[in-house]
Amino acid sequence: MLKTKLAKNGMITLPAVIRKHFGIKVGDDIGFIKINGDYKIVPLKSMHELVDHNHLESTKKLIEEMRIDRLKDR
Repeated sequence: MLKTKLAKNGMITLPAVIRKHFGIKVGDDIGFIKINGDYKIVPLKSMHELVDHNHLESTKKLIEEMRIDRLKDR
């Protein structure tokens, strides 16, 4: 188990091992998704990072499905 502290302003520091695991760098966006009552850390990627130019159409479909899922979670 990894541990961190919550600061007065609600900020936390992600341990280095988590940042390395997810490839999170300074300025990256991070999301939290609720799954079965637990929250999961999800690094949010830009469209450029998500697109596999060899499979553009299937990537577009996947992104649209993700967008619909996010709207349902709201």
